Amino acid sequence: MPSLSDVQKRIKSVKNTKQITKAMEVVSATKMRRAQELALNARPYAFSAFDLLANASAKLSAKEKLPVLLTGNDSSKTLAIVVASDKGLAGSLNANVMRKAHAVVNELKANGELDLATVGKKTRDYFAFRKFPIIKEFIGHGDYVDIAEISDLHDFIFKAYADGVYGKVVFVYTNFLSTLRQEAVVRQALPITREALNELVAGLVPEKGRFSNLQTANYKLPTDIEPYLYEPGRERVIQELADRLFKMMLYHMQLEANASEHSARMVAMKTASENAEEIVDDLTLIYNKGRQAKITQEIVEITSGSDAVG
Repeated sequence: MPSLSDVQKRIKSVKNTKQITKAMEVVSATKMRRAQELALNARPYAFSAFDLLANASAKLSAKEKLPVLLTGNDSSKTLAIVVASDKGLAGSLNANVMRKAHAVVNELKANGELDLATVGKKTRDYFAFRKFPIIKEFIGHGDYVDIAEISDLHDFIFKAYADGVYGKVVFVYTNFLSTLRQEAVVRQALPITREALNELVAGLVPEKGRFSNLQTANYKLPTDIEPYLYEPGRERVIQELADRLFKMMLYHMQLEANASEHSARMVAMKTASENAEEIVDDLTLIYNKGRQAKITQEIVEITSGSDAVG
């Protein structure tokens, strides 16, 4: 049985650990709400941009063409991009993403040519350990993800797709449903479709929690074509809009992944704090029992000595 001093040291150590996990829980909760706010604040822009894109593309002349981001190309090759976190201590979040991604990658490889790119250290380490060839890796995306941080990811995908290297780009990432529920999902990023955009933007509102009252009906294309004048030209405007819309989709996916990461870490740290509290209670009980036994033993020794002297 450990000595009383050893039990005291362990109680102190567990209490210090609890303070750390409690602080991490609070920090993660703040970051989660911030990531949600950033994603939700961008929803009106997404709807407006797609409205304008629909209006602009409705009256294209024979000489004007839709950008390749909307029409697609002839390549049969697929690019799969798996998004996870750079850090751990997030419960089963990363494991769920990897399990989903592993199945998707195997399925896509069986159906045709596939390249794999990773976002986050956990994703890179997982696939590198299993000898999957990774053509590109991206790390260091911040807790809140400034849209400028995804420029490297955007430029890489855009150039490869515009050059006809890939005919389809899919993402595997974690969709934030509620504080206690995050779901690994697969979504097509390119070519851009109305269904994919609607699914992404509508899914930004969580099922439960502070922002759940922002649920809206599914987005629909405008039925009335507005009489806009386009400068420097309709085709150029459509190309710029499609590119900005694609970048916004990448931004939203990363924000969803970040909100899920912070939520999962908050729950994991909350559970760790509760477990630490239970351990402290158990150790305190052991300490009190040991202390009481020691006091009893000393009283018995004193009494025995007194009787012997008497």
